[in-house]
Amino acid sequence: IMSELAGDPLFVAIKESSDDIRRSTEIVSAFGDRFDLFTGVDNLAFEALAVGAVGWVAGLCCAFPAETVAIYQLMQQGRRDEALAIYRWFRPMLDLDVSTDLVQNIKLAEMLAIGTNDRVRMPRQPLTGERRAAVEKIVNEAIATRPVLPRAATAKAA
Repeated sequence: IMSELAGDPLFVAIKESSDDIRRSTEIVSAFGDRFDLFTGVDNLAFEALAVGAVGWVAGLCCAFPAETVAIYQLMQQGRRDEALAIYRWFRPMLDLDVSTDLVQNIKLAEMLAIGTNDRVRMPRQPLTGERRAAVEKIVNEAIATRPVLPRAATAKAA
């Protein structure tokens, strides 16, 4: 299907959302820069950016915007070690985005990180009980150990 779409100039990007990082490599190998490749899997963002993705459709970017942008910009600047250090800190939260409860997880993370609320649209319900406690623990530990971001990560590359 991507081969067919490659002939149509209206299609300019692909959001790769499988949990198989090899797909990102295969898309770049097959199509070069014909499509802008974005990853839609938060806990594969570093890997996808390393193998040719040009962007990240991020789930936890509202809760942790600076860290999300820092990883992206550091990767674009070739500063992989610095990006990886932030990504490793971020990983437990990024795993919250690849769950059947991803919407509830993200809303709770936003509530804890930036003071919004955890309301979700029906038929979903906010997390409760053990699941809520587990997500709160992950997010609160991350907030308590939030890394200091490299200064140049938020500045445009020279």
